[in-house]
Amino acid sequence: MNIMLCGASDIEEFLEPFKEIVYQFEGNPNCYIDGTIKYSNFKEWTDNSEESVRKSDIILFLIIKNFGEITWDIEYQMAKQIGKPFLIMCLDHTHNNYLSLDSNFKNSEEFQLKENKILTLIELLYQEKKSIAPFSKDFFKVIFKRQLSQIVTKAVEVLQKENQKTNLLKIIELKEDFKQEISTPSNRKYLMELLSDVFEKKEIRKQILECFCDNDNLKLTKIEIQNLVYDPEQGIQRRTVQLLPKLFNSDLNIEKGGCLKSAASFLCFFRYDLL
Repeated sequence: MNIMLCGASDIEEFLEPFKEIVYQFEGNPNCYIDGTIKYSNFKEWTDNSEESVRKSDIILFLIIKNFGEITWDIEYQMAKQIGKPFLIMCLDHTHNNYLSLDSNFKNSEEFQLKENKILTLIELLYQEKKSIAPFSKDFFKVIFKRQLSQIVTKAVEVLQKENQKTNLLKIIELKEDFKQEISTPSNRKYLMELLSDVFEKKEIRKQILECFCDNDNLKLTKIEIQNLVYDPEQGIQRRTVQLLPKLFNSDLNIEKGGCLKSAASFLCFFRYDLL
């Protein structure tokens, strides 16, 4: 697991404690300061920075006092673009300076000046709904370890969910009487993810859709039915319309088993003016 430390040059004092925690997780620490990130002189520095982000598994963006242009203009943007897991930590003194600012100053031209760039960055990150973990120098290792553990925990949860979905797919593909076995409330979330996945096989999605028919344990909401009618895959659209009478439930204020004879009736019922 490659974990990269990014920030301005003032992150150097935290490099060794950073490495210590990464080693505890059996990871490989990388940082431009100590030369553990390899660059090519045959590439532009922007390309080198983007490649280092791609090769990392997790990135720690560290805010101390100074603004690092490569970190925030290149590496951070690249991490967001490709969905790379990352953490943001900020020295408590700098974070407290940001919190002490009033809203009027944040909206002023003075706030946008170069000397306030790191505070402007923090404001932008919060506007993007990013989580920033403040830390003191004495507790850097404690906070970093806690934040890194949260990513590992989340990764385990994602892996478990993917395993559950894989198991459901195997049951659907191998058993003819799969509906009764998988149509349980505990499987609903995973079945909906598979049903809504436009990259999943069309026939598999149709089979899953039928699990929601006349099933009190798996009730589709109004919004879920709408999304299926307008699914990018036309086969799913048609099959949903065909199954509408069996998909309705009490949440739609329609007598169960009632019949809508056409997609046009369905759209009118949901107040869509698209035909």
